[in-house]
Amino acid sequence: MEESEIKKPWAVYGWDGGSMGIGKIKRESPNGLWIEYCEGQEYFPECWDLKWVHQFNSPIKAMAYFLVHQIKNCEKEYNKRRTIMMFLNNFPSERKNIKNIEKILKNN
Repeated sequence: MEESEIKKPWAVYGWDGGSMGIGKIKRESPNGLWIEYCEGQEYFPECWDLKWVHQFNSPIKAMAYFLVHQIKNCEKEYNKRRTIMMFLNNFPSERKNIKNIEKILKNN
């Protein structure tokens, strides 16, 4: 399936301990999802059990889910600003697609 046909192209992935990251679904196959964890870098479908991958139609919704369900007790806990900065670092081309990103960053 082509990227443009994926109805919910954004994903939060992890395992039963919580969410580990935000990615973009590049391809769907019977074996699972190919998740781009940063521009040009993909995880193979075998990396994730689909029950721990949650799909969203926008990166903002994916970031909101990640903030609530992130892995706790790890060396880095993400607040809203840190989550947005991580996302923009991994997907710099998305900056133009997120409305009011500068306003969001200034308010946190």
